[in-house]
Amino acid sequence: MMGKAHTAVLERAAEAAGGHYGQLLLRQRHWIERRAAGRFNDGVLRDWHYKKTPQTVWCVRRLTRAILDSPADDESRTAFLLHWVSHYFVDAIWTCHVAQRYMEGASALEQKEFDNGIEYEVEEIVDGPAFDAPRLDGRGYWTLFWQGRLESDRRSRPLLDAWARRDGYLDIALESVPYCVASFAAYLNTLNVRRQGVPASGTGKRTGPPTRNSDAALAANAWVVALDRALEQMRPVQEVLDTQPRTLVTGAEIDAQLDERGAAYGTGTPDLAHWSGEWVLAQDLSGEQLAERVFTPEFAEHIARMRGYDRSIEQDEQAGRPSTPAAIADRDRQVATMYAWLARWDVAVMPPQAVPRQPNKGA
Repeated sequence: MMGKAHTAVLERAAEAAGGHYGQLLLRQRHWIERRAAGRFNDGVLRDWHYKKTPQTVWCVRRLTRAILDSPADDESRTAFLLHWVSHYFVDAIWTCHVAQRYMEGASALEQKEFDNGIEYEVEEIVDGPAFDAPRLDGRGYWTLFWQGRLESDRRSRPLLDAWARRDGYLDIALESVPYCVASFAAYLNTLNVRRQGVPASGTGKRTGPPTRNSDAALAANAWVVALDRALEQMRPVQEVLDTQPRTLVTGAEIDAQLDERGAAYGTGTPDLAHWSGEWVLAQDLSGEQLAERVFTPEFAEHIARMRGYDRSIEQDEQAGRPSTPAAIADRDRQVATMYAWLARWDVAVMPPQAVPRQPNKGA
């Protein structure tokens, strides 16, 4: 999701969550005005990870640790990290990204044109009701994240069909926006709980304070626990739900439990050695240093040297030049991880007759 739309998601989520982290995000206007999340990942990191669901889990966990360890007196650094982690929540469940798994035979450039073509239109309507935050109802951020991923998968083929007809595709694309907003709002809310030890009240500016945990929310939190087991065991989630005890837990509690035990959701062992974000975190830059350095050509060159390549594969395609071996190897490594995870995901959440074929290498 592009800068303006992503910023709208981030602001709506911060307003809905309120508390320390929501207010901090809204108070630190420098990063909002710079649209840091999109510019950092696309412009500096050129990061495949944010669209590859398995790696998203690893990156969210790593960035969460960095956020919780961020110095209390350096709000600018914390705000930057919050912008950064928001990118991984939003893009991994944005239907236009998810739909690319079904674009068999399409080049990286064709997929990018499909994705950007819709995003440019979304940029024009970010002040509309599609970006309003749903009321916080007790669902955890992992619950909302995975529900959003599932709903985006279900909308992917209708979106591609509508895009081919150039009719009705924007409405379908926007249906994933509430999940993008809600999952990040719930994430901020859980950070507030972890910081304070008590539930955050929310500002109520747009959506009112969080409601009492609804039965649907408690059931959804139980579902995400079953989903984790289903993905690890490569079983249908309903089969796990039918056999496991139904423990009804609030969102913040379930997020803490899942994070504490390192729930992997079938993604395997984290491999962040190839993630340029790990290098950025290792620099331990203050907020002031980040503001001075992070969007400079010199900073991007450092990352490019570390990774072994600069421009993305679709940018190379567009320029008519071959991609570097390092870029191809990076893409292939991450896509292989995605293939393995998708096989588990499809078994867990889809009826057998609906399990799709494996996506192409650009997925």
